[in-house]
Amino acid sequence: MRGAWVHLLCPAPAEDAKGGPPSGFAMQAARVVNRGGARSVARAAWDKAAGDGAVLDEIGPENLTRCLEPLWPESRPHVPVEELREWFASYVYLPRLRDEAVLDGALRRLAEDLARPFALASRFDEATGAYRDVVDGKALPPGGLGSRLLVHRQAVPAPPEAPNPPPPGGKAPEDAGSGGTPEPAAPRPPRPGRSGSSPL
Repeated sequence: MRGAWVHLLCPAPAEDAKGGPPSGFAMQAARVVNRGGARSVARAAWDKAAGDGAVLDEIGPENLTRCLEPLWPESRPHVPVEELREWFASYVYLPRLRDEAVLDGALRRLAEDLARPFALASRFDEATGAYRDVVDGKALPPGGLGSRLLVHRQAVPAPPEAPNPPPPGGKAPEDAGSGGTPEPAAPRPPRPGRSGSSPL
């Protein structure tokens, strides 16, 4: 069996005969050759799928952004990561990913890249309208993303600015002289000389 000819079936967007947008999907068959039967059928099928680009073991932030744009309505400020996984498992025109770890890794890089308009949050508080544990432009701890949310960065309010600390010495800038420059000290009077002699 390992040395036999087998066919790898992969779904692909169906081509429209009139040149319109694809509708539905079609099954494409690719021959898998395993001469000598050195590999298992599953290993040979995976090598063929990965080599032809039918299944990806990595997807970059730019390609992931292009995949999300047609599916993410502008009226939704965030989408659960669990729903994103369903998209890649359900929509045939999206690339086939090896497993959830591939998508989670791409989402991590997406949130760490400040050039992309996305952040990650642990949850959304309906009562306060605030996102919790927002990760934006920072590395996440290792592990799966679980039930986190992918959030449009514009929906996350900017953190309040911290007040400027007072300068060393305890005086605020307004306590200084005009223009923030300390006034020169008054000259000291000359010290008196010894008794019976005039000062130099």
